[in-house]
Amino acid sequence: MKPIFTFILLTTCFISPALAQQIGIGTTSPTSTLDINGTIRIRGGSPGAGKVLTSDANGTASWKNENFAAFRTNGLLDGETITLVQNGWKKILYNQVPQYNYAYGYSGLSGNFIAPYKGLYHFDARVDLLDQQWEVHIRLMQKRGNSTWEAAYLKNTAISTSGNGVTQLHNLLISTDLLAEQGDTFWIEAFSYGGPNIRVNGATKGNWFNAHMIKAL
Repeated sequence: MKPIFTFILLTTCFISPALAQQIGIGTTSPTSTLDINGTIRIRGGSPGAGKVLTSDANGTASWKNENFAAFRTNGLLDGETITLVQNGWKKILYNQVPQYNYAYGYSGLSGNFIAPYKGLYHFDARVDLLDQQWEVHIRLMQKRGNSTWEAAYLKNTAISTSGNGVTQLHNLLISTDLLAEQGDTFWIEAFSYGGPNIRVNGATKGNWFNAHMIKAL
């Protein structure tokens, strides 16, 4: 029986290659090289719940954990207002209890987000001022190893009011996409050029800091 089966297999694959160009499983009319009408089970490549099937440069497939990270926190630490430093940068400490914290990249005590995976991330940060001020800046800082730089920067914008000189917007918002290596650290800072008593509102509705992964790399 075994020699007969071997003969049939060789005949199908080698003697008549035209018949083997399209193989159907669960269908007698395949339209692709391999046409499967039904479910697929791949036992190799270390399968597991929640894993995704990926490929290397040679097309060899394997199962990988899906890399995803996201967090959002509203309001300031303990709901307290923050008084900015005159002519100096001050770190904004947001609520230490985030609404969500997938992959646990956000640390409430430090106010830092540490990228759990390499990838492209989207960041949003809002600082709500209680006092009018001619010039307040905010920035999103990024640190990698021993290097630290401004990843995003925003300067407060003045708006004119008829007959009343100039007043200031009371909030600043950063929204940007950034490439992060695994382990990169991010946080928010604010700067006041004016008086020493410019305050940031501690209310949850006025301030937030969040990020989510757009694509793992």
